[in-house]
Amino acid sequence: MGKSSQDKLNMCPEELTLLASSFAISLSKNFSFSDMETLKVFFSTLASNISLIQHQTKKCNDDKKNTH
Repeated sequence: MGKSSQDKLNMCPEELTLLASSFAISLSKNFSFSDMETLKVFFSTLASNISLIQHQTKKCNDDKKNTH
């Protein structure tokens, strides 16, 4: 997907990877193993929900384009 004028996250893939790695390392230093397990499940669920919302939004937009 291309960038639109509404995009707020203006980082290259390398920067995003570095940010994610730094965040994960920071979390691992400040939380217990049990806490990290909970955070892992939380962020996995968050990512799944974002994917679902993104998919449905695209589908609805595509459906609107096809009906006009």
